[in-house]
Amino acid sequence: MQAWMMFFADTGTLPPPFNLIPNPAVLYDAGMWLFYRAKGWKDGVPEVRARCSTYRCCYLERVNASADQHEEEYQQLMSTLIQRYFLSVEDAKKESSKKELGLTKG
Repeated sequence: MQAWMMFFADTGTLPPPFNLIPNPAVLYDAGMWLFYRAKGWKDGVPEVRARCSTYRCCYLERVNASADQHEEEYQQLMSTLIQRYFLSVEDAKKESSKKELGLTKG
């Protein structure tokens, strides 16, 4: 029971058996999707488009979002993660070499 209480305390929403009543964020997102779906193409090219797919269900898509900007952010993130990985591997090697030489306690 303690594990369930810790799970409930960390998250804002409840797990599937208990989430029969949707939270306000879900209701807001559904309302925005309905609004943009009803608005359609009346005002020319929309900034936000309500879309549906089997993979993502119903979602909002920003039309003016730059794919190049997203690709650049992705590349920067991956570069940072790779650098972090190599630094941790290097630190682990240094630590193991210190242990082999008997320079640290442990």
